[in-house]
Amino acid sequence: ALCLLAQCELGLEQPEAARRAAAAASAAAPDDEWGHRLHALALSQLGRHDQAIAAATEAVRLAPDLPSSHWILGHALLGSPARANEAYPVAQRVVALDPHDADGFVLLGLAADKHKRRDEERAAYRKALELDPDNAAAMNNLAAMDLNRGRLGRAARQMTAALQMDPHEQVLRANLDQLALRLLGRLLNAMLLSGFVLLLTIAAESSGDLPA
Repeated sequence: ALCLLAQCELGLEQPEAARRAAAAASAAAPDDEWGHRLHALALSQLGRHDQAIAAATEAVRLAPDLPSSHWILGHALLGSPARANEAYPVAQRVVALDPHDADGFVLLGLAADKHKRRDEERAAYRKALELDPDNAAAMNNLAAMDLNRGRLGRAARQMTAALQMDPHEQVLRANLDQLALRLLGRLLNAMLLSGFVLLLTIAAESSGDLPA
């Protein structure tokens, strides 16, 4: 019942209430990984990453063959700047335990990003979309990769598709703001260049010499 309450609070975006319920659950049944797993998830949402890693590590110890425990440990590690690089082998373990879970491949892509393994990162997101064509996180992350490489047209198409999948995702909305700023910058540069060429043309016409 306490674990179900923690899940409800997480669904209502009340991580502190979820943390209290999950802590009570893990105290009531310390050998059950479920309470520790939910506790780690709530702590991660509260930004208490070291404590989240500890709770997730305990969940993994209690259920070493459960992909969801490793998945939460991976996300807790990614949330900690000092330990983010440790998430890569954890993500590999998630994918090995459940090769049909799209979220596991999204985690692998995020972990590969920390090691700058761009080809592996992109392949992981594409595999996630192959398994789940409506996975907004994978689509958003592919768009972010294209945005960072200046492929604004492709990024715009992918972000539009991701927005249709999950119109309330805050990370996606932040990326859309970045895309809009870059598109505006590109437009302003084009306008400045066009204006400069126009001034050169007018000057050349007035002198009777029009250069190539």
